[in-house]
Amino acid sequence: MLDILPPGSAANHNAPNHILLRDDSEMFELVPVSLWLEDFSGVRMLFDAWRADGVTDLRAHFAAHPELVAACAHSICIIKVNRRTLEQFEAADFDALLTASLGLCSTTTCSRRISKNSASYGTAKRSSRARP
Repeated sequence: MLDILPPGSAANHNAPNHILLRDDSEMFELVPVSLWLEDFSGVRMLFDAWRADGVTDLRAHFAAHPELVAACAHSICIIKVNRRTLEQFEAADFDALLTASLGLCSTTTCSRRISKNSASYGTAKRSSRARP
């Protein structure tokens, strides 16, 4: 995962596509595997708020509040996908994929992924490019 935004900045969804997607757009489109460009800054804001509220154990926090898994999933913004992704999901275009993608990550599936990857939440050193 590559963080292309300066620390502390939120994605600017009103920015022209050439700024958001930079020079690699053609390569992104032509690569023969499914690629998704996603903005996780909403998840980071949730994590930062929970950390400020004293949460140090995400696994326990999600176990006590399973609805927050869905809040995390819904705060992920899909910015762009490549042609191979549209073919794989048999979507006519990006908008059709977004409509169909509402079921891509069920609460149970996301909960398992988050639980598996959240063990070091309270103890990890944070750098300007670190992700929660």
